[in-house]
Amino acid sequence: MNNSLYKFNLTAKQQFLVLIPFFLINIAISIGAFYFFESPNTTAILIGAAVVFVLNVLPVLILHIQYLFKGHNSVAIDTQNRTIELQGSGSNKKYSLDDIASFDYYATHGHCSKRGSSLWYTFDPYRFYKITFKDNHVAYITCLSINDIENTLEPLLGLQAEWRFRAIPLLY
Repeated sequence: MNNSLYKFNLTAKQQFLVLIPFFLINIAISIGAFYFFESPNTTAILIGAAVVFVLNVLPVLILHIQYLFKGHNSVAIDTQNRTIELQGSGSNKKYSLDDIASFDYYATHGHCSKRGSSLWYTFDPYRFYKITFKDNHVAYITCLSINDIENTLEPLLGLQAEWRFRAIPLLY
């Protein structure tokens, strides 16, 4: 592999890194609930579990599944030849970087800065780039394939993305 070819793949390690806040926050909530409510009644347990599920678990499940199935799971960038190859979502395409019509970055409030996350909630680490090519093909490159995506992808492509805020960064 030459020094101008960079490959990124969806890996279990990268998925674990993205899921760390999910695990830690829900463990802290569970420990806190057991500590503060030594013998809560069944109704309180069900209401608490429903709130935690809706606010913490459901957004992460939706985002993670969506990123797995809609995101390009393998990305190869050749900086010397100025090409990008995308594999996943039932497609395998190779483009010149000159074929990019728009380049957008979507993230929650915690990742709308190149300094890194400023907030901690279960779906904060989920962010992605949406690349639209001149042939109208849309590619989603997600944080499940590239660690520190906001400080990695733009310099490799030599492009500045339009940064956009989404409370929950769904792919659409």
